[in-house]
Amino acid sequence: MQKSFNLLVHQSKKMTKTYEYEERAFLEETDFLRVLDKLSGIAISKKLDNKVSHFFVISGKNLSIAKSQGKSVVKYKEGAVGVGNGFREYEIPIDPQYISQVIGMFGHLLEIQPQVSEMSF
Repeated sequence: MQKSFNLLVHQSKKMTKTYEYEERAFLEETDFLRVLDKLSGIAISKKLDNKVSHFFVISGKNLSIAKSQGKSVVKYKEGAVGVGNGFREYEIPIDPQYISQVIGMFGHLLEIQPQVSEMSF
């Protein structure tokens, strides 16, 4: 199973300069746990983003439907995953009960099936 992670490094009161590191990667579980262990050891604080995401792989674009405890959203980002950042982004909340219908609708419209990424600890 592939896992996805976001690791956010937050500002400490004692530090004058801080960085936020957020990376999306599709890894096998053993690689995921190795990277998580390494980054956890150097992060000031961390927040694991437990969610299930369905990514529609489209050339030059990123469309996903994500469900976590706090929210369910459709996300659209101009620019491909792994090709820079700072692109325009749209995030539209959806009712969690309609997740499977929304995924099905986009799959039908785009004529592709999504990649699924699950993060849960």
